[in-house]
Amino acid sequence: MYIKGVGMTKFGAQTDTSQELVYEATMEALEDAHIGLEDIDAIVSSITDTGSNGERQRGFSSVLSSMLKRKIPIITSSAVCGGGGAALWTANKLDYRNVLVVGAERLLANNVHAEVRRNNR
Repeated sequence: MYIKGVGMTKFGAQTDTSQELVYEATMEALEDAHIGLEDIDAIVSSITDTGSNGERQRGFSSVLSSMLKRKIPIITSSAVCGGGGAALWTANKLDYRNVLVVGAERLLANNVHAEVRRNNR
C-alpha cells in the first residue's frame, strides 16, 4: 500500500458543511494523485458523528455516494480520535487498487455553535 495523493481543508472552526469540506479535500487528493473519481474502486470513511456541530452525519456513506456520484463499496470505520488510522488500516486490508480514505470532523466557531444550540431547542 502507498498513498497516491493527499487533500485537506484548513483546520479550525468552519462554516462550510462537512459535505463541502469532504468534497474540497477529495478533489484536491484526486488532483494530487493524478486520477479521477472514475478511478476510485472503494471508499473508507471515518466521520465523527456529532450533533453539537449542527449536522447529523450518521448516513454519511450515502451522502458520499450521492455527492461523488459513484456506486462503489463505502465502508465506515469509526474510531473517534483514532478514526484516520483505523480508516487507513481498513483500506490497506481491502483488495482494491484505488481506495479513497476520507476523514472529517467539523468544528464550529463559538458564536455559530451558540446559534445552532438555540435553533435546536
